Amino acid sequence: MREIVTRGMVWFALVLLIFSAGCTRKMMGVADETGALDGSVGQETMNMPAGEAQAPSGTVVTPFDSRKIYFEFDRHDLSPDGRQILTEIAAYLKEHGELRLDIEGHCDERGTSEYNLALGERRACAARDFLVTMGIDAARIGTISYGEEKPEDPGKTEEAWSKNRRDQFIFSR
Repeated sequence: MREIVTRGMVWFALVLLIFSAGCTRKMMGVADETGALDGSVGQETMNMPAGEAQAPSGTVVTPFDSRKIYFEFDRHDLSPDGRQILTEIAAYLKEHGELRLDIEGHCDERGTSEYNLALGERRACAARDFLVTMGIDAARIGTISYGEEKPEDPGKTEEAWSKNRRDQFIFSR
């Protein structure tokens, strides 16, 4: 009986270890309480190429910091505008091989938290998959879903909700 309990505990620990390793995610960048990245730069940015600066947390300031991809309600397919933005990002990543990209998927508040987390992940993955087809190594791209947790506009109107259905891009070294 004792041997069965011991084996069970070993298997449980092994399964727990596997699941926890699969769920770990390296968080890149630090945002303030509004979710905006600190745009300040220090002395170490003096030797960087024009249009690129190093934020304190390791996040790189790029021309794409304010660019977002927006989605229709309950959808994760890319619009023509979204594809154009991603094409420009792919070109930038090809020019800057030292950079990696984290794609944040966001949703409006309609739907359950669980559903919105899954939808946000599908949105981030749609952008990642497009970049991979453009020749960017998938190992350089991370995805994270915030679901409805970080709205761009807290309003309760269709206009506000449309701003919240988005992907955002965080570049880092």
